Amino acid sequence: MIEDRLKEEEELKKQSEFDEITINKIHLEKIMKRWNLDYDALLEALLIELSFDFTDTGKLFNKIASEVNKKAGKEYIDFTEEELRLMWTYIEVNKNRVIIS
Repeated sequence: MIEDRLKEEEELKKQSEFDEITINKIHLEKIMKRWNLDYDALLEALLIELSFDFTDTGKLFNKIASEVNKKAGKEYIDFTEEELRLMWTYIEVNKNRVIIS
């Protein structure tokens, strides 16, 4: 009985983690439609300069990116702090990924 309950709790935990990964993947795909590869370097530089304070980084990132896009005549939609965190994780994971051909 206890063993069954532990198995059930473990399954629920796994399902919850899977759901969270799926939601993040869907959210990441939406973010990437608005992302420009030039943003990678900007995000990294600002995070380092601001000691990985995503709140301050987000404000400055959006200000700079908005100004650049405005000068280029392009529309810009601000990224939330959560979106920048998700992108940073994506950038870092892929930076260290080994490509096997």
